[in-house]
Amino acid sequence: MRWIVIAIVAILVPYTWFNLQYRKPGRAFEPYHDMKKQMNVQSLLFAGFRRITLSPEQPADQSPDFTLGKGPFAEAKITSGGIPAQLRESLIESPTLPQSIHSLKTLAETSHLLPYPIEFDCTLPDQRLAIANAYLYWKEDELILVIDCEKLQGDLTRRSPNATIRLTAPGGSVPVGNYLVTLVGEKQSLQGSLRVK
Repeated sequence: MRWIVIAIVAILVPYTWFNLQYRKPGRAFEPYHDMKKQMNVQSLLFAGFRRITLSPEQPADQSPDFTLGKGPFAEAKITSGGIPAQLRESLIESPTLPQSIHSLKTLAETSHLLPYPIEFDCTLPDQRLAIANAYLYWKEDELILVIDCEKLQGDLTRRSPNATIRLTAPGGSVPVGNYLVTLVGEKQSLQGSLRVK
């Protein structure tokens, strides 16, 4: 038994030293996750889509600061839900979408140099879900906002399935042009027009 303990110590001590001395800083390589992410990017590029990752916020005041731009608010119309077919076929993994998008507050016109705030109300499919990520997909004259929900940890639940979310597209992320913007929900989406000048 003594020789087994000596062998374990003789292997573990140098291994630990080498690991701490030469380990690459940052997140470790996760082959499945990283390869799936690369395949998703390649598939989107092949289909002609560009993707911008946005950080979703749940504002306390529910009155976003639209002083960065001036002009009328965009008029949103209700459309059928689901990710548009061409984008859905390009995604390796389908996101868990909000059930429906109810209201949209954003400017109809903005400068491409300024951040572009978007605020909307949505209903999540389950009170055990929360908004995790948001992606803005851009192709030609179409912008598609896709929200991804994830399960809350442990036994946590939301008080209500309804949520108010604010997204901000960074300045310079969308080129000058006229766009049809779709905010995607599983059963009900909203569409509006945006002019970037």
